[in-house]
Amino acid sequence: MPIALKTEGLSKVYRHATGKPTTALHPLDLEVGVGEHLAVIGPNGSGKTTLLGLTVGLLVPTSGTVHIFGRSSREASARARIGYVPEDPVLQPRMRVNELLEVCGRLSGLSAADTRDRAGDLLDRFELTPWAGSPLGELSRGMRQAVAMVQALLHRPGLLLLDEPLTGVDPDARTRLIGILGETRQAHTAMVVTTHWPEAFGTLFDRVVTLRRGRLMAEA
Repeated sequence: MPIALKTEGLSKVYRHATGKPTTALHPLDLEVGVGEHLAVIGPNGSGKTTLLGLTVGLLVPTSGTVHIFGRSSREASARARIGYVPEDPVLQPRMRVNELLEVCGRLSGLSAADTRDRAGDLLDRFELTPWAGSPLGELSRGMRQAVAMVQALLHRPGLLLLDEPLTGVDPDARTRLIGILGETRQAHTAMVVTTHWPEAFGTLFDRVVTLRRGRLMAEA
């Protein structure tokens, strides 16, 4: 199977002012195939969010490498193929939904027309169309989470990274989100999702790995 994401010896050690180091992620070798949907589970502090941060380039690894579709994650062209949603997205409260998506589309290389079409379709799918002209600060937490998901899907990423995507999402929106994520398989989109409750996603995942204290403990 072609590889969408590959980590080799990937680790992260935080060094505090006291000089005492904390290992958030021990050297990790992990592969995710093109179109594969992977769940990463584990308790708080297990390294799940650190793994995503290292993959998307928000954190600098202490050691090891990350490759996206065979290219180093340090290359902008590799990172451009990632769609990422953190657990608590930080969005400019005064910016309107459609303004945010227009900016994100253009930054991703989409034309203005393609951005409008793609954003319109996704907003409709997430039932956000009535709020397209609303400031982000006026939306509920769950709606902001949905907007962040639209932003991540806008440029049709080859690799989708989601950190606890069901947090703050009501039951109806949860069902809608899981259905949309399931459809990404048709586009051969690889997906890595951190979650405490993989069973809530139904049959979305092909594989589940468990992290504990920064170490890979199990795989199923």
